[in-house]
Amino acid sequence: MEVFIIKDQKIFGKIIIPENPISTEDYASTELRYYFNRMTANSADIVKTNEAAEDALIVIGGALTNYGEDRVTYDDDELHWYTKNGKVFIDGGKRGILYAMYDFLEALGCRFFTPKAEKVPAYTEFELEESDKREKPLFMYREYYFRDTMRNQNFSVKCRTNETTEEKYGGPFKVANHCHSFLYMVPIDKYFAEHPEWYALVDGKRGRYSNERNKWQLCLSNPEVIEKLIESAREILRANPDAQLLNIQQNDSIRYCECENCRAIYEEEGEVSGMMVRTVNAVAEALEEEFPNVLFQTFAYNYSRTPPEKSRPRHNVVIQFCTIEGCTFHPHESECGWEHENNLLPTVAQNLKKWSEISHNIFIWDYTACFWQLLKPHPNWYALQPNMQFFAKNKAKGIFSQGELRENDGCDLDELRCYLICKLMWDPYCDFNKHLTEFTDFYYGDAAPMVREYIDTMCKKCADDNIHFNCYGKRNKENKRFDREPHTEYLTPDMLKIYNEMTVQKRQFATILSAG
Repeated sequence: MEVFIIKDQKIFGKIIIPENPISTEDYASTELRYYFNRMTANSADIVKTNEAAEDALIVIGGALTNYGEDRVTYDDDELHWYTKNGKVFIDGGKRGILYAMYDFLEALGCRFFTPKAEKVPAYTEFELEESDKREKPLFMYREYYFRDTMRNQNFSVKCRTNETTEEKYGGPFKVANHCHSFLYMVPIDKYFAEHPEWYALVDGKRGRYSNERNKWQLCLSNPEVIEKLIESAREILRANPDAQLLNIQQNDSIRYCECENCRAIYEEEGEVSGMMVRTVNAVAEALEEEFPNVLFQTFAYNYSRTPPEKSRPRHNVVIQFCTIEGCTFHPHESECGWEHENNLLPTVAQNLKKWSEISHNIFIWDYTACFWQLLKPHPNWYALQPNMQFFAKNKAKGIFSQGELRENDGCDLDELRCYLICKLMWDPYCDFNKHLTEFTDFYYGDAAPMVREYIDTMCKKCADDNIHFNCYGKRNKENKRFDREPHTEYLTPDMLKIYNEMTVQKRQFATILSAG
């Protein structure tokens, strides 16, 4: 049975919410009214009532009981909307109710491409086929580190990322503290003078070993350090009672403690990562009784990237696996050879598979820009979906995808990359090409075919010539550090001429249209 949504350019009924709605129910109703006012020739009415109102068309959240509909328990991000008896019922978890509302609008043809670019069709009439859609994402945590999602909460919820903060947007998946947390959990400026033995011994010296602020680590074989971490973690969690995750993570440095006690543990574990697992396990065990719903997260990053042979993460510990060493053009699972060429073994794929065998909880830190050459094209388009599926297959439960946050920086075609990555974080098995085509057709208009040709041509060049690139720059094989020299093999003069010809075609096409 089809449901009339719009008739004679008017919404075919009223939007119903409870008499005393919660913030998400209220926000969902005002958003629906806003978009219906754009789709039709009249203003949609919102009715707040705990009774069955006449002319009801869309019923949200707690108002479902007005019509004898049972409400069920949903996961936070689970959405559910369905049609019944000529009405649309919208419900879900604390964020899922908003996802359901936007999903319903997408069923009417709306699309939310960027904070300023939305497709909102105008209708004289619209009948919706009978529907019942209930779904939830594979990843419990989804964050895209990019200005459009991080600085526009009303757009972030449309993208179904869950790093938002305000309650009317459903509230966040709450992470209690920032990454590289040793920096402020046991700050060197505060404690070094009295306790130099708390800090890593590197080249015979404890404490800092460069002029950079965070280039130091802790001596994790020292039991006093573990107690200090537990104390600091307890303070952070008590200050954030709704937190779901706490970071216990190394600083952003390639050096680690070389003292005799630490080296003995590395040898016993087979990898430096064993020390990190022991540390986060100790904190997680000490605080589990007081904070039973909190996950404790540490890095698999840099020197801790390869799993230990002995220690295993506890059930309330998360391993945040970082893909920083990998080639970003080829899918990780392809084992393209770049990591072999640059002495980065085991590979990203090998390490993630090993971690997934020993850990209950895997979160991913993925890198989707080239941070030292942001203006250079970064054609990682056709690795995005295979990588997201690879993460899902290896038990990943959360994704932090790092783009570029700063307002005036970013990769090429960044808005498109944001749209596609957010779709993949919700459903790694979605119709990627459909989303790419819908975005480019709307956002780039008549130039869309040429934009897609540009993407395909650049990606084909990289595939045909087996070109590799990374999120930073070329790798110096001797010192295993990233240099700032950019990858330019797909930007040769001949290729730049081909790309430019596509631009010329676009300009000529635009001139013809304007003249016509």
